[in-house]
Order: sequence, then structure tokens, then C-alpha cells
Amino acid sequence: MSPAMICTISRFVLGAAGIILLALGYHWWGFAILVIAFLTDFADGYLARRLNHVSDLGAMLDPLVDKLVVSGIIIYMIAAGILPWIAILIIICEFVLIFLAFYLKSKGKVVHSIWVGKVKFQFQWLCLLFYFLGSVIKSVELELVTIGFGILIIAAIMTWCSLYSHVLLGKQTLKGA
Repeated sequence: MSPAMICTISRFVLGAAGIILLALGYHWWGFAILVIAFLTDFADGYLARRLNHVSDLGAMLDPLVDKLVVSGIIIYMIAAGILPWIAILIIICEFVLIFLAFYLKSKGKVVHSIWVGKVKFQFQWLCLLFYFLGSVIKSVELELVTIGFGILIIAAIMTWCSLYSHVLLGKQTLKGA
């Protein structure tokens, strides 16, 4: 197993552990583990390119793990009353993207990550960071949550732009087949 794949699988395990710790009330530990999980996203991409271990499996698993971890955090934060329910739109879009990726894979095509998807992932994490910090640092809660909400709107727009871009890529990919 390549180092990049180990990072991807580690991100999934760390993401699940971080969400469980948050749900059990160990907010700072959960947050710390989720930050480490987030950093593995940079590591796996770097290692895959640097060591020339780019693969179709990695191209499928990396964004799948990203979507599952971010969706899990969003679901927890909505259930805990930290994030507004409108964040569910991000989850819907992410699952449509997952189904689209698997559909294209079933047709023998793999669509690799595009810049819109990478940028939206960063905005999603940034949004979650501000909302999380606002939920635990009460002295600046309003300011952090307000910033987080602005970033949530940007993240939602970027997520839907990512979906649109992937639908167009999917159409072009299948048309060229």
C-alpha cells in the first residue's frame, strides 16, 4: 500500500474518531484529531504526485473520504445545534457527487479532482473551523459564527459549482467514450 493511500485511509479513521470524540463531549480532542485528518489531505496528494503513486483507486477514494468526513462533521454539528440546517444542502450535493463518481467509474471513466472541488473542500473545513471555535469560545461566539456563516454560504456555492463542473465533465467524458 502506498504512503498516499495510507494517508487517505488514515483520514477516514481519524475523521470518524474525531466525530466520535466531539459527540462524547471531548471537543478539543476531537477538534485536534480532525485538524490532523485535514492535514493528511495535503499529505496524500503531495505523496501521490511526489512518489508517482497516482492511481485510479486513489483518485476515487481521496475525494470519497473527504466527502464522508466533511458530511459526518456537518451532520454532527447540525444535530448538536452548532450549524444551521441549511448546511444539509452541502451534504446533498456531496452525495450526488459521490453517486456521479461511481456512475462514471461503472462506465470505465475516472474523473480526477478539479480545482473547484479542492477550493470548496478548503472552504468547507474553514466554515466548520469557525463554527466549532464559536461553539467553544463563548466570548467571541457571535463574531466567529457570523464569519462561519459567511464562509458557509461560500462553501455551499462552491459545492454546487463543483457539482455543476463534475456534471459537465461527466457529460464530456461519456460523450468522448
